[in-house]
Order: sequence, then C-alpha cells, then structure tokens
Amino acid sequence: MMELCWLLSYFFSSKVLDLETVEFQVLKRSELYEIREVEASRSRCSSHSDESKPLLFPRSSSFLRTWQKRRHLLMRSTDWESEQLERDKPPMSSSSSFLSPSNLFCDCGLRDQLRTSKTPSNPGKKFHGCKNWQKGGCKFFKWEDEANSSNNQLLANELIELKNKMLLLEAENKKMKESVELQFHAQDIYVEEFSKIRQKIWKLEVFVAATWVLFIIFNFVKW
Repeated sequence: MMELCWLLSYFFSSKVLDLETVEFQVLKRSELYEIREVEASRSRCSSHSDESKPLLFPRSSSFLRTWQKRRHLLMRSTDWESEQLERDKPPMSSSSSFLSPSNLFCDCGLRDQLRTSKTPSNPGKKFHGCKNWQKGGCKFFKWEDEANSSNNQLLANELIELKNKMLLLEAENKKMKESVELQFHAQDIYVEEFSKIRQKIWKLEVFVAATWVLFIIFNFVKW
C-alpha cells in the first residue's frame, strides 16, 4: 500500500512538472512571437533608426518569476508529501530474531541472540542473550522493548491457559481410564466368584444325586 502511494505521488509530481514545463514553453513562444511582431512593426515604421534593440516586455520577466515561484512551491509540497509518507510509514516488525538482527553485542564480542522467555513470571517476553550461553558463554542479558509486547503477553497468557486446560483434560482422561480399568477388574472378580459358586453348586448336586442313588440301592438290597 505504501509503495502504491509512493508511485502515485511520484507520478502526480512528474505530470504536474511536465504540464508546467509545457505551459512555460508555450507562453515563452507566444512572448517571442509578440516581440518579433513588435520589432517588425517598429522596423517598418523607422527603417533608418538606430534604435533597433529588441523590445522586452516586463510581463515576460514577471511570468518567469511567477513560474519559478510556482515550481518552488510545487517542489516544497512534493517534499512535504514525501516526508508525511515517510513519517506515516509503519515500522518494520521485529517479531523474529532471524528476520531482524540486533545491533547489540554480548560480552564475548559476538552479536547477541534474541530469545523468548518461557518462565511463569515472564511468559512470551523477548530478551537478548549470548549465543553460546549453553556452552559456557557470558551472562549478557537485556530485555527487548517491543511495541507489541502487551499483545505477546496476552497471547502467552492464553497459551498458558490452554496448556493448563489440556493438562486438566489429560488428568480427567487418566482418571476415566483408571475407573474403567477398575470396573473391568471388578467384573472379572465377579465372574470368577460366580464360576466358583457354580462349581460348588454342581458338586452339591452331584453329592445329593449320589446320596439318593445309594439310598435307593440300600433299600432295594434290604428288601
């Protein structure tokens, strides 16, 4: 969008300058034509006169001054528009340390590295530090002052809330799994106890049947 505004401003200023130049050339030609006409008439009236100097009208010099003044004002307005566009131009984003390198140097003499804090006290806040901090580098540290630090802070807080919700959901899911496993285990115990009871009932039925058979045989032998 800013590039389009620059192009339109440049195109407009160039076109206006071209029109002013054409107007100046046309008026100068008309002035020269009038001067030649007056000189021709004067030469016809006084052919033997020594006063044959070219006649310059004050209107020509005044027009030149007016044109120069208008051109100067136009250039000033164009410069003012350029300054306004440059002033209103949005700053470059510095959200990434790789896209916008820093001009700071750590105590090791190396260019620092822009990193993001993940601590609970300053989540999502950017800071400058030594590149070789994991390999025993210096302890250079400086917070990064950003215009959108509040937005980053809000996003970081939302991210922490989402992580906490995810942890709660995972804990609830784990509890549900444990509850289901306990139910299956209780069901297995119930099935095992039921099978034991059925075996006892079957043994009791066999014992009762054997007792009746022995009782019938004993009575038959007695008779």
